[in-house]
Amino acid sequence: MALPTVAPEPQPKPETKVIGAGRVDWTAHDALVGIGLFFASFVGILFPIVLLGIVLEPESRTYLAIATVVTALVYVAIVWVAARMTFVKYGGDWSRLGIKRPDLRTISWGVGAWLGATVVTLAYAAFISLTHFHALEQGCADQVPTEIRDSHLLLALTAAVAVAIAPPCEELFFRGFVFPGIARSWGVPAGIGASGLLFGASHLLGDPYLYKSLVALSLVVCASPLFGASSMTAPHLSMFGFPIPVPAYLAQAITDASAKYHVDPNLVAAMAFRESRFETAAVSS
Repeated sequence: MALPTVAPEPQPKPETKVIGAGRVDWTAHDALVGIGLFFASFVGILFPIVLLGIVLEPESRTYLAIATVVTALVYVAIVWVAARMTFVKYGGDWSRLGIKRPDLRTISWGVGAWLGATVVTLAYAAFISLTHFHALEQGCADQVPTEIRDSHLLLALTAAVAVAIAPPCEELFFRGFVFPGIARSWGVPAGIGASGLLFGASHLLGDPYLYKSLVALSLVVCASPLFGASSMTAPHLSMFGFPIPVPAYLAQAITDASAKYHVDPNLVAAMAFRESRFETAAVSS
């Protein structure tokens, strides 16, 4: 005689830990598509600037102004990606990316972070002063090219992008979308790692000189069977798209050094430009 059976009652699914404000049930596909659009935004929007640099002098005020405005558009684009993969797709509003009215706890964290950064900065300065290790020193304007500092318009545009546009856009994308989106699929450590790596990558991808160097490197690889290391002259160096013209005396020195030490002259020229990016007279005089 068979015993009567009763179907087991369905068990409720365990609740997933909520990460951030306004929970969004991102899938792994959402996160990967958003990251793909992140890279596409940088390459698709900034690459034309590289082509424009062939026509305009890369250190000219016109080129720098256009590049600064386009960089701002890139940041707006990644915020659109975050919004597209969040409340535009799943409903809601900007609060789903973590935007909300700050409370006392949030303000306290901000004040604490500011105090911590101040203490670290003072300790760093004290270490340099006590050890006289001046190689670690950096001037206030070391990261701002002279061409920008000497123009009120360029300085205002750069300040607006660096202070008012880049920080909130970066926070919305990396902390509002990438971190929780990755964390919900692969865990919090993966979310921290991915958001941190992409944050660092954005500063590298945001430099038009990266794409210019890639174009130059591609041309070097394609043209290497045609030009030997000892035959690279100033016209050859300039045709590979380096951002500044190479003087004849420097081109000859690069050619001689490359022949003696078997080093690609284009790489030497690129390094010379990089070292003199903020002091162009070092290679142009």
